[in-house]
Amino acid sequence: MFDLTKKTLRAATQWANLNKSLLNSIDTAANYKQRAINYLTSHSIFNSDEFIDTVLYDEDEERRSRAKASFKEFLQELGIYGQNYKISRKALDNNTLKHKKITAEGLTMSWTGDPALVNLTLPKERDQSDGMYHIVIKTDDIQDISL
Repeated sequence: MFDLTKKTLRAATQWANLNKSLLNSIDTAANYKQRAINYLTSHSIFNSDEFIDTVLYDEDEERRSRAKASFKEFLQELGIYGQNYKISRKALDNNTLKHKKITAEGLTMSWTGDPALVNLTLPKERDQSDGMYHIVIKTDDIQDISL
C-alpha cells in the first residue's frame, strides 16, 4: 500500500504536466497535486473514480469530460485505476507532501499546501510582453537559512 499510495500521488502531477491543454484555465500541476494530497489524506480507502473527481476541477464540462477520460486511461496504464487499497499514511510524509519547483535560474521554491495560502502565485502561461513566467511571492519577512 505504501508504494501504491506514493505512485498515486505522483500520477496526478505527472498527468497534469503531460496534459496541460486539458487543465482548467487557472490551475497548474501544483494544484492537481494538492487536490490529490487532499484526497489521500482525507480518505482511508482509495477509490479511483472518487480520486479522479477530486483531482479534476473544471467548470467547463466538455474539457472536464476529456480530462477525466485521459486521466482514467493514464491511471489504468500505471495499474492504479480500479485498485481499492488502504491508503498508507506513512507514504504521505512531510517531504512527499511538499511542492517543489526550480526556475531556469536555479531558484528553488518549496511549500506545503495550496500556493495561494502561502501567498505564492505561479502563472500557467508565460507573460506575452517578455516571454517569462512572472512568479509572485508576498511575504512580510525573509530569513537566511544556514545549513
